[in-house]
Amino acid sequence: KNEGAASGSEVVAKLGDRTITLEELDQKTMSLGVEPYQALYNARRSTLDGMIAEHLFKKEAERRGVTEDQLLQTEITAKVTPVTDAEVQEFYNQNRNRIRGTIEEVGPQIQQFLGNQKLQQARDAFITQLKQGMSIDVSLDPPRVPVEVAADDASWGPANAPVQIVEFSDFQC
Repeated sequence: KNEGAASGSEVVAKLGDRTITLEELDQKTMSLGVEPYQALYNARRSTLDGMIAEHLFKKEAERRGVTEDQLLQTEITAKVTPVTDAEVQEFYNQNRNRIRGTIEEVGPQIQQFLGNQKLQQARDAFITQLKQGMSIDVSLDPPRVPVEVAADDASWGPANAPVQIVEFSDFQC
């Protein structure tokens, strides 16, 4: 069962006298692979991180007696240095084998990409700064995939250990 989902006994469908619970749906989905759960967790985590950042910005703006826009302008946007031609050229040179087009053709897109990257780094640094001294407890668990270990599989330590490390390997000659 995925800890990040709603209650496992929650009914998600009724077909006459047959009901399908969230737990049953989750088990069937997991049999298809962990990717759907990972995608759901990633979306939830990204949204949660955004909500935490919004709260931190709001509280800090209130503390300073400014609007959130003013706070973000002062602490993020104003601290980002413009992307230089040298940075664009360096990025182009480092990624030349993956880029289609000349520096003249792709330079504006590279400049925009690097500018967005700098803006995100400044935002992340400010969020990290705001988190310091604040108690934040995130209890959203990532998806866990149960791994069955056969009784005759090679192992070390007690069978009821609280943590098991399983190594998967594929030996080919």
